[in-house]
Amino acid sequence: PEQSVASCEEAYNIFLAAGNRLGAADAVRLIGDHQGSEGHFEQAIATYQRALHILQELGEHEKIGAVLNNMAINFASEGKLDRAEQLYRQAMYHFEQAGDKADAATALGNIADILYLRGNLPAAAKVYGQAMELENSMDPGDPAYATYRLADLALAQGRIKDAHRGAQQAVDLLGPVQGGYQYLTAAMIVLGDVLKAEGDLKGAQQHYQAALDIRLKVGEMDLLAESQVSLADLALEEGHPEQAEPLLRPAITEFEREKDPDAIGACTLLSRTLLTEGKLEEARKAIQHAADLGRNSPNPALTLPLAIQNARIETAAAAPGTAGRLALTAARQQLRAAIADARKLGYYQIEWEAQLALGEAELKANSSTGRSQLENLGKETHERGFELLSRKAQLLASANEALPSHQ
Repeated sequence: PEQSVASCEEAYNIFLAAGNRLGAADAVRLIGDHQGSEGHFEQAIATYQRALHILQELGEHEKIGAVLNNMAINFASEGKLDRAEQLYRQAMYHFEQAGDKADAATALGNIADILYLRGNLPAAAKVYGQAMELENSMDPGDPAYATYRLADLALAQGRIKDAHRGAQQAVDLLGPVQGGYQYLTAAMIVLGDVLKAEGDLKGAQQHYQAALDIRLKVGEMDLLAESQVSLADLALEEGHPEQAEPLLRPAITEFEREKDPDAIGACTLLSRTLLTEGKLEEARKAIQHAADLGRNSPNPALTLPLAIQNARIETAAAAPGTAGRLALTAARQQLRAAIADARKLGYYQIEWEAQLALGEAELKANSSTGRSQLENLGKETHERGFELLSRKAQLLASANEALPSHQ
């Protein structure tokens, strides 16, 4: 990759000397793609503007659409979602003018991603559906991206059967031969997430590991970090926090190097891991770092778990006495706020995670109330097919039958 910019600049000069402005614009766009992949978003945006300047009088909709789409990716990475959505819609217009249904569907999927990042789940689902319809209208069509993104959204909404069916369908559609590794491994991660939620930790492990093996072969460090986080989460659920920590720390370093917002979720998971290991102050530092990274994040899927973990730390730190009761009260208020926000947005999986944390806090404040809440949560999540959450709630309820309260 380090040789790519010089090669593209050379190609640009050759194309320009030959009077081929379209080829020259392609070379510049590729430079922008490389800069963006390295986390140099502003530099990439300026490079894409340079490509657009070359293309502006040529009336070439296809290439303008590609530049606008890729520029939007960088704005999205910076958290400038309004600008990203605007550019994706402009890109879609140009793809439509060029008669390029495939790339128009890609732009639609990207618009849906922006809606998902904002926490507008119903609108995101609608646009993913439109992208899928457009893909299915082509021969050959490739609806796999929209399929696994819809599966991920269904999981967030607590519709686990729809999530399982969609994720499996996407993996089958992509396959090891016809699917690009990036989409295939992403679909495998979603399927692993579904299996984990269903309580099938062995099945989740197989899909996470298979995705990691593919990503190792191609050497994509950002994708590799994502797989490491998935495996770390699974290790924590299996009761092996000592295995999770060494997976998370290099992943966080990579995310931060690339200015990837996934660093927020990885730091939140590191905090959970450290808390499980009894390292209270380290857990607090990790969640504070996550909060610093997520201060301007528009994504509820990152900020709500952060708030839940912060409350868990305060719950764990609360000692008997007046100060402890005040800390517990504050933690419970924070969790109730997270539950209300998650419910309003339709993030039912996150809502149940917050209810689990609230049950833990209630156990310390009033053991009988906490047990009752956890038992109810265990029943509800069991009925919805979220067996991992159900087992955790039931285990907490039964393990704390004789727990003294802070009252």
